[in-house]
Amino acid sequence: MLKTVQRRKFNPKEDFSKKPYNAEEAIKNLREMQRISELNGNSEMTLDEINAEIAAARRESATKALKALDEMNRIAKLNGTSEMTLDEINAEIYAARRDIEAREAQGVQ
Repeated sequence: MLKTVQRRKFNPKEDFSKKPYNAEEAIKNLREMQRISELNGNSEMTLDEINAEIAAARRESATKALKALDEMNRIAKLNGTSEMTLDEINAEIYAARRDIEAREAQGVQ
């Protein structure tokens, strides 16, 4: 199921209510989804199994995000930047962008 969703870039939160409805296109898309689902071996999943897969994917995503955040915090502490204020962060971003623009204006990469 996850492979099907990832491969087709399916967004379950997308609002389809304002899009024009085309029955032929809808049937074609459903058949393609079924074909991909069969290829991935998940075409016979029950609704409970599908919901369990979605929940597992969300847990995995949240776990990865927390690990990345922990790693960023660790690096910030090592670099001494973990206590920067928002104003200091914005000043650094502004300075970096200014440097990039200056180098681009001079033709330096």
